[in-house]
Amino acid sequence: MQPTEQRAGHRLRKFRLTIKAVFSLLFFILIYPACSSAENSDNPDALIAANLGRSELQINNCSQMYQLKSPRYKCGYLHAPENYSRTNSRLIKIPYLVIKPDGESFDKSLEPLLVTGGGGPGNAMLGSRQHTIAENEFWSYEQFSIADGRPLIVLENRGVGLSEPELDCHYSAELFTGQIWQKMQAMNNACGKSYIERGIDLSQYNVKTAALDIELFRHLYGQQQNNKLQQINLYGISYGTHIAMYYDQLFPYATRAMVLDSVSLTAADSTSELLTYAQRSFDLVFSQCRANARCNQQFGANLEKEFYDYLSRVANQSITIEVDWPDNHQAVSVPLSGPLIINVLHDALYSPLSIAGIPLTINHLMKADYRRLAAMLTNHAYTYSTRYGFSDTAFLTYLCFDQNYAPGNNSKLQKLKLYQYWEHDKGMRYMQRICSEYEIAADPTVQNDATSSSTPTLFLSGSLDPVTPPSGALEAAKNFRYHWNIVRDNVSHDVISHSSCARLLASWFVYHPQEDLALKESELCESTPYTIDFELR
Repeated sequence: MQPTEQRAGHRLRKFRLTIKAVFSLLFFILIYPACSSAENSDNPDALIAANLGRSELQINNCSQMYQLKSPRYKCGYLHAPENYSRTNSRLIKIPYLVIKPDGESFDKSLEPLLVTGGGGPGNAMLGSRQHTIAENEFWSYEQFSIADGRPLIVLENRGVGLSEPELDCHYSAELFTGQIWQKMQAMNNACGKSYIERGIDLSQYNVKTAALDIELFRHLYGQQQNNKLQQINLYGISYGTHIAMYYDQLFPYATRAMVLDSVSLTAADSTSELLTYAQRSFDLVFSQCRANARCNQQFGANLEKEFYDYLSRVANQSITIEVDWPDNHQAVSVPLSGPLIINVLHDALYSPLSIAGIPLTINHLMKADYRRLAAMLTNHAYTYSTRYGFSDTAFLTYLCFDQNYAPGNNSKLQKLKLYQYWEHDKGMRYMQRICSEYEIAADPTVQNDATSSSTPTLFLSGSLDPVTPPSGALEAAKNFRYHWNIVRDNVSHDVISHSSCARLLASWFVYHPQEDLALKESELCESTPYTIDFELR
């Protein structure tokens, strides 16, 4: 090779090396941070960007998943990283359902309404392996989304329902035959250990990752629809309100409006407040019965005192009731106790329809007729094990992330009539041991009192709600710049499902989130408040 050719070849190799170096530098400057930011950053946008390329919105056959045959249903799985902070984290599967308006009413310019999972936490919004959703499952939500021409999206919480993995140990009838706390502790410790041995990171199933899942879904759904989905509307029910508010805190620019139904607050001492809320609802039901002429005449003005006297007597008696267990329809002998009675009646406080039967159930108990209570316990077990596909381990992982279960001052709680039957201290010690076993530490940043928002928000509360009373919405609303707070009298949990007024207001609000809703309440809502029609026979 001639010297001139050698020099030319040398320059070419040098040029190639320079180009390679430039591209390598560009990779580290532009590309590598997006890949490595998940390892080195808590920035939520960086976490999404780092995981977007390897995530997927899978489309499945709705008939196979949920037995939904109409073409307006689209469903499948969101494939998301179990741990957003690790670029090599495995992908998990989270079910979703999209319901589109028909061709005539579908307005592509309207942002969809996304339901932020079920309540609980741990209740499956999209059915379970034991129960499939019905065609009209989301009729109350459709009235302020589908009816207005906007798609309705339901995204399950990770670890719940048909998610893979589903965190569920499945409570058995054996739990209710005595020593329930010890049995629950042993069962959940063993179950949690089995998940950890399978490589499942229980610390990644919580409100924070659920919020990140929503944002990941927003990006992938926009790509799937060939447009940039700039904003979404959120509807949260119960624990779903906690997820919605946390999502809004992380991604305020992506949240157009929120409807928060039965607001779930995570404050410094949430577990103690639950007993206070329960006592308030029990007191209101007895007060309602005394004020109702027919209920007062049938059960007397002293029903409340007689009830608590009865609970004290039960503690000194050995009584069992036969319960038809829904899993196998076999009779189970369950010891009758004050805590069991309070737990079953507390469950009835969730709906105005079941509230109506509480005085009659108490009346039957005092006559040693346990059939109504046994039927309510059967229904309670069916609701959580089958109807809602309650994923009990997910319930625990979400709560451990939210709350520090250190013992507090119980002097105020001890004055409440329910205190000795609520087993508050046992529950706190149980949760402490579970969270330690699962190696999940509480994250103080998820507490709602840190939330500040400019997103227009409609708060809905029921006056009889035993777990998320109107005071929770009032507390949350302090940090919301644009908000409307609606309380429906004699309605309990899940206001949207029990109040046509709430559905009308939600519809108007989502369509006009910047306008004054207070001017529409008297126009859209009935002037006569809903009243409890107590069962007397």
